[in-house]
Amino acid sequence: CLATSVGFFMYVELLAVSLTLTNASHAMGFSNLSPVFIVTYRLCASDAVPPVWAELAGTLLGVFGVVLCTLDDGPGPDGTGDVVAALSAVGMVLYALQAKRVRAYVDLPHFNAALYCLCAVGASVVAYLLVPGMTFDRGDMGLFGWTVPTFWRLYTELLVSFTFDVCGMMAYLAALRYVDALVLSVATMVQPAIVVIEG
Repeated sequence: CLATSVGFFMYVELLAVSLTLTNASHAMGFSNLSPVFIVTYRLCASDAVPPVWAELAGTLLGVFGVVLCTLDDGPGPDGTGDVVAALSAVGMVLYALQAKRVRAYVDLPHFNAALYCLCAVGASVVAYLLVPGMTFDRGDMGLFGWTVPTFWRLYTELLVSFTFDVCGMMAYLAALRYVDALVLSVATMVQPAIVVIEG
């Protein structure tokens, strides 16, 4: 479960960093290249099941979509954000492949609790070390600032937590028990198109 948490943490943190270095369509596009890395792994590894033609076609179609979404404007000043976003895809590969193995032995609530607890500790440490002015209080830049009972802050936190964490990640984790990680990662390549459409 530790490798799964490290992969998820790497994905989330590097994606957040890439969003500060490049625009959203580039960050989401390059962070969703995980199917390319999974297909490459499955083609090169002797113990992995080689991908079938439909998986290869889906991956190529997804890459084509990512390329289209990143044509809207140029990357950051030096392309660093694109590289960081691509590295976040490596974290997603580690997460997806390890989660597929672990989910066979751990039920969803325990798996999710361990994943989010380990990631929360890691994110708190990174934020405290890297964000100027970060404190452990309930102020605006405090680690527990989201607990201040203002309507919009609490409403936003509940909406984001329920929508993305409960509906999104729980569905992703539940599907890993029945579907290959490559199929799910290809399906998530829709995200860059949604980001471009939402603006």
